[in-house]
Amino acid sequence: MKTAILFDSVSTDDNPDEIDILHQISVVKSSLQHFGYEVVEIPFSEDFKTFHKEMRKEKPDFVFNLVESVNGNGSLIHLAPEYLEKVNIPFTGSSSEAIRITSNKLEAKKYMRKGNIPTADWITLSETYFLSEPTGKKFIIKAIWEHASKGMDKDSVVIFKDIEDMRKRINDKQTKEGYEFFAEEFIDGREFNISVIRKDDKPLVLNPAEICFIDFGDNHKIVDFKAKWDMDSIEYESTVVSSEFTEKDNYIINRMEEMTIKCWYLFNIKGYARIDYRIDNDNNIYVLEVNANPCISPDAGFSNACKKSGFEIKDVISWISQDLNR
Repeated sequence: MKTAILFDSVSTDDNPDEIDILHQISVVKSSLQHFGYEVVEIPFSEDFKTFHKEMRKEKPDFVFNLVESVNGNGSLIHLAPEYLEKVNIPFTGSSSEAIRITSNKLEAKKYMRKGNIPTADWITLSETYFLSEPTGKKFIIKAIWEHASKGMDKDSVVIFKDIEDMRKRINDKQTKEGYEFFAEEFIDGREFNISVIRKDDKPLVLNPAEICFIDFGDNHKIVDFKAKWDMDSIEYESTVVSSEFTEKDNYIINRMEEMTIKCWYLFNIKGYARIDYRIDNDNNIYVLEVNANPCISPDAGFSNACKKSGFEIKDVISWISQDLNR
């Protein structure tokens, strides 16, 4: 069979989070070739005429969809699977609807509330959800669409003086970065992520991982852009991933695993996903994000979860390639 790897176009001066796509392409290509697939690489862009011409030329049997943004814009992530749906080309991962909903953090949080999945309260410039005055509480200012901690730094956790202060801070952040932000109530505590794949026609939860914040001092314990991507930073060195847990962790891990399966069905996920969690000091669990089609580069959380669960990434990529949207 012939497969096309679909991905975001990158240039040599792109940020490390964008260049990471090259690592994903490499592992997917080598894995599929191992199983005898013919593999071509096709960058996705808004130039649909050129892109469509390339797709018609290559005529892939299916597409491995690695698109995370279009021209650096995360709000356009759904365009690639939407195109594939319209031209009836099978593809890996979740549908355009599932991608669009999970990638928009506000829409995802509304879905979670309707599905009785706990998620932190939040505020936007035009709406307030389950909060009165945003005073006295800590909030974290986050991008609505962008992922990979884009736009997040050590100053992202704030206490608003009042509604006007909240609006000003979010407006200032949007003006500086050039995309939309909102404020989410900050959950101070432990951070976990749990990956899940479809295997034997059902979702299989992989080994959980905890992000341990080492010697953070007075800084807020968050995985900001530096912690995720800047290998020379203190933040990067101070965030350590652990898969070692004690018996007293079993209760919250079991609950997170149950929520992971619930999120899988609520958002109609296909192929694979990663769910990010926060646990407060009273062991209350909150879902931070639902990541359909998460990063699968060799050092990413999803790949590490596969290894800890005893699966080789090439086998996982093969399973993903068999759970196609048609």
